[in-house]
Amino acid sequence: FHRGLKRKPMALIKKLRKAVIDLFLKFHFV
Repeated sequence: FHRGLKRKPMALIKKLRKAVIDLFLKFHFV
């Protein structure tokens, strides 16, 4: 349980970072 809790934030951070990069690229090329 503790290991799963520790691994979740990393996936969340990866998703967040990917979303931020996608947004940045969209605004950069518009």
